[in-house]
Amino acid sequence: MHVNLWSFGEKHGPLLTRCNEVGTVDLIMDVQDMPNPHKHAVLKKYNGTDACVQTFVMAVGNVRSRLDKIEDFLDMMTDGTITIGVRCFGGRHRSVAFVELLAARLRNKGVEVVVHHRDVNIMYKDYNQWRDA
Repeated sequence: MHVNLWSFGEKHGPLLTRCNEVGTVDLIMDVQDMPNPHKHAVLKKYNGTDACVQTFVMAVGNVRSRLDKIEDFLDMMTDGTITIGVRCFGGRHRSVAFVELLAARLRNKGVEVVVHHRDVNIMYKDYNQWRDA
């Protein structure tokens, strides 16, 4: 099995708007209901690839359960490719951390995983430039 994982921010548009190479997205997960590290001065400067943000995200009660459920769902697949998009608001913290955590778990099971973080390096001013273009 091959899994493509995409993190993205809702404020930067739908996943396919800026990622024509994505092709078909089989599943979109929304993690906007999780506490936002961006609202914490210490974590704001980091992103979801950083351990401190991943630790913050994992401290949320239902994150482990969500990871377990998506893992169980993927365990039912024996072959093929699936593309999963994970959305938060900005695409820098929650969705990135969730994708990184899921990717690590899947790789530990021998699943081939490719990770893409569409918006992790986009700052708000960059979004305005893209939107107005």
